[in-house]
Amino acid sequence: VNWAQKIFVEMVIRDIRAGVPIRYIILKARQMGFSTMIEALGYWWTSTHRYVTSVIIAHEKNAVNTLYKMFRRYYEYSHPHFQPDRKYNTKQELVFDVSDEVKKQYAEMGQAPPGLQSEIKTMVAADGKGRADNINFFHGSEVAFWDDSADIVSSALQAVPMAAESFVFLESTANGIGGYFYDEWQIAKRGESQFTPLFFAWHQH
Repeated sequence: VNWAQKIFVEMVIRDIRAGVPIRYIILKARQMGFSTMIEALGYWWTSTHRYVTSVIIAHEKNAVNTLYKMFRRYYEYSHPHFQPDRKYNTKQELVFDVSDEVKKQYAEMGQAPPGLQSEIKTMVAADGKGRADNINFFHGSEVAFWDDSADIVSSALQAVPMAAESFVFLESTANGIGGYFYDEWQIAKRGESQFTPLFFAWHQH
């Protein structure tokens, strides 16, 4: 990991250990590896915990495809302990669970089936508006470039419990003055937001 990723991960691990909701808004330069690291955290958490729904929203389809390929890569190259059974592996969704046939077999024996029943979903911002899923891990990528970003993020935040072991990451490069991400960043800098602000400039890298 690079220096910026290391700072970020250490802060997240600290919050997990402290039992507080994990909430970060990140203003950063390009190519610093924050999406890669957030997706790594998301894969780790989803592949090792039951009943987790992770949702990743990006501003455009190409970005969504890139982020989803990261999850495919993590799965393919992980140690077997981090390769749970997959029920579905589509172009936008990775579901960790056993098959319906296996579930049926366990049900006939009166036993709870194995399988995590956890999933990772990726989507473009336009498809994330008004969704009502229960979400445990949310990553908004390049939020400053979303249309209707305030409505989309608001819908997502309503689905994430304000509790320990819940994750929300909003990250973006700058996109001028004004808009939801800019406003939320300013509020976070004043200490008036649920988000911890992190700033990483290009000249630091």
